Amino acid sequence: AEGPRFAVYSGSLNRMEGVFLTQPIRDAINALEPSKFDVFPSAHAAVTLVIMGLALRHVRRLGWILVPVTAGILFSLVYARYHYGVDVLAGIVWAAAALIAGPRLNALWERRVRGARR
Repeated sequence: AEGPRFAVYSGSLNRMEGVFLTQPIRDAINALEPSKFDVFPSAHAAVTLVIMGLALRHVRRLGWILVPVTAGILFSLVYARYHYGVDVLAGIVWAAAALIAGPRLNALWERRVRGARR
């Protein structure tokens, strides 16, 4: 699916206008984005949440600093029309799965590597 910015920008009623660098930044994102059909799930949301989760787990002070930053990013993904709300929700689920499964998969891998060395 295409992100909401393409559907909204095709008409002029709901066009989001900015100041100074808005259009050059928007043009750069559109030019550099390899695929326009990669909206679901939001990897932007998932990666942001995984980084925040790992920071909360390992460097708690940094993690708490990242909480409002992460909330702002998740909000802006929908507000700036780069993702639909359901895309961000799916990214949240994906991040939770990664944060839960990651340490378990790492432990399995470490046991396998240690077993292979013997």
